[in-house]
Amino acid sequence: MNERNLYPEIEHTFDYYQIFWHKNQDFRYERGGQVTHKQEGAKKVHPRKADPDFTIISPPYGLGFMIEVKKAEASTPSYFPFTKIEPHQRETLARFGGAQSFLWLYMGESLRHPDIPRRAWLIPWLKWLMIESRLKEYGLNCLNYHEPNAVKARNLGLGAVKLLADYQLTPSKYFGLNSENRGVLIWLIPSSNPFWNMQASILHERLTRVETNV
Repeated sequence: MNERNLYPEIEHTFDYYQIFWHKNQDFRYERGGQVTHKQEGAKKVHPRKADPDFTIISPPYGLGFMIEVKKAEASTPSYFPFTKIEPHQRETLARFGGAQSFLWLYMGESLRHPDIPRRAWLIPWLKWLMIESRLKEYGLNCLNYHEPNAVKARNLGLGAVKLLADYQLTPSKYFGLNSENRGVLIWLIPSSNPFWNMQASILHERLTRVETNV
């Protein structure tokens, strides 16, 4: 299972919260300047490197955010190499000072796995950079699901389960008005997740800046 298989979960999550979302295409086929399906004469067109996976506009303030979706390696133990976030993706997430960018990270495979159940986290990009920096101080180039194996990094709470606890999402079933979506998996974003309070903080900062310049 890769990121592409998990996009519907994210889309249904945004629908649940009535968040406007746009999924940027991974690639498409064009023929004669028109988007088409795979066929003879059609050319495969890759997306612009500057596009994040999702662009959203969230209530109640109507602020826009960029979200990059990543999934850890399908292995046991599960781990996420920092290199999976490519340089051009880092440049995109750093736009606007990085304050309006998030990393949606998946680790694990099955929700019912006895040791590494699938989890999802929604992490502010600037916080993620701090997490990377901390792990690199211990010579780590990846984030482990549980504690890392490196001797000097053991028993320090440097695995995803503990390190990302403030950003963890909760799997649930969607029972919205749209009967087609009833029972599909979504991820609830707790009220404590920075995704919610960051919006008010950004708006307050902008209003303060405007008032200062008046």
